[in-house]
Amino acid sequence: MRRLRSVGSGWLVVPLLLCGPAGAACISLRGLKDRESDAVAGDGGGSGAAESGSGGVVERGGGGTGDTGAGGVGTTGAGTVGTGTIDTGATGGGGAPVLRCDVPTGGLYCGNNDVEGGDAHTLYQCYQGTATIDKECPFGCERRPDGTNDRCKGGTAGEIATQLLGRSRSFLIGLGHAQADEQVAHHELGITLDLHDHLVDRLADPTNDRRWSTLDQALAADDRNGVVPMVTLSLGTLHTLSWPSIRAILADQTAMRVYWDNVTEVFRRLARTGAPRVVNLEPYLFAHAQDQAAPAVATLHLQECKWMTADLNHFGRCLMHLAHVIAPNVVVGFHATSGLAGPPASDALTLDRIGASDADILIVSVLDRDAGCYESGDCSSDGGPWYWETEDRFTEYIHFVQKLSEDVGRPVLWWQVPLGQPSDTPGGTPKRYRDNRVRYFFDHLSELVSIGALGAVFGSGDVTQTDIDSDDGQFRDAVREYLLGGAHPLP
Repeated sequence: MRRLRSVGSGWLVVPLLLCGPAGAACISLRGLKDRESDAVAGDGGGSGAAESGSGGVVERGGGGTGDTGAGGVGTTGAGTVGTGTIDTGATGGGGAPVLRCDVPTGGLYCGNNDVEGGDAHTLYQCYQGTATIDKECPFGCERRPDGTNDRCKGGTAGEIATQLLGRSRSFLIGLGHAQADEQVAHHELGITLDLHDHLVDRLADPTNDRRWSTLDQALAADDRNGVVPMVTLSLGTLHTLSWPSIRAILADQTAMRVYWDNVTEVFRRLARTGAPRVVNLEPYLFAHAQDQAAPAVATLHLQECKWMTADLNHFGRCLMHLAHVIAPNVVVGFHATSGLAGPPASDALTLDRIGASDADILIVSVLDRDAGCYESGDCSSDGGPWYWETEDRFTEYIHFVQKLSEDVGRPVLWWQVPLGQPSDTPGGTPKRYRDNRVRYFFDHLSELVSIGALGAVFGSGDVTQTDIDSDDGQFRDAVREYLLGGAHPLP
């Protein structure tokens, strides 16, 4: 009997504690376009792809061998940019053979599961009887029950740190914040961190001419300093994102075509050198979608996602597939947080619908601003208490994250951990709000490692929050003490 697979049609509800700009380093991509004059060739593959127009396409044509490894965006023959599609089906002379899959509908299958001639350690996308590579699975491919997509097996935190990110097998420490001079501030800490977070936003804004060289320069700076870049993607401007504005963007054909072209271009640039990168996929979109009716998506626009339905579940899966196909050097994660609505097992199912269990890691937050900002009323949100006075509250939260990580089957990376300093006085002032999460994390690293966590990326969620220039050296001193005392090994 033929096996029918579906990614499901339910909608993900992921209530986060985010309420505006991320703790990522905000990269302005405004300015004149410089893409037309930027010819690209994958370092290790083919004849390269010449850019033209506003799309993001790498077609595999005849001749040569495809490079999906360290060469970044490799091509087999001449590539063409401008249509917003990436044709991964190899046809013509000299290309890889076309594989067939014995399934009646689209889905993801391991190579030893209904894919004729497929590799057992490779995940394939099947559509109308043809199989194209979704991802090579470094830790093996997992066949799953009927009605569920197969997936690559997840690696442990230690395996991801060493094999995918090229770091030592120890708990990773990163930084990203909203200062205008964040590149200088980060690289002048006098410490080599593991990860550096950047925000790339307004991806669906057709009026936003973007200077891609800004992103290129940020990536190159991190590479020179021995830091793995982390990029957080957002379809809109974080200061103005709201549920009505998100719905309007998703329903707008022009905006969504711009979005997919820009996302394709981001992945292409992340793949250019083949060096390790981390991507945090659209945390704000899913945050604002909590408790809302699922809207339709105007278009997925891409040939690679033609088997997917234009809805938000497949929106996430299409993002994941693009990352796998264009930038195999990228470690990808979807975002969850302690604000999820149900028990971890239920939340894991909703995360699975958009592809979180197909990602490499699960990204989580503990709070998006300093606790004192909420206490003072300068930041507004329901809930609280924001400042956790007892270790029991932290322990409860970490147990939640542990169970969620186990259910999703991916190690967690904390992101945007606030940088405020502890104080017995509630509240504070801009740049000086109180918070105790830096102290708790560094005092309890063994607890974080014990649940299989990969690392923590610290950062202010807004320019008004405590940062590394206003924390009286708290973060710098904590990292130095951690490194001098011997970094905690990962499992």
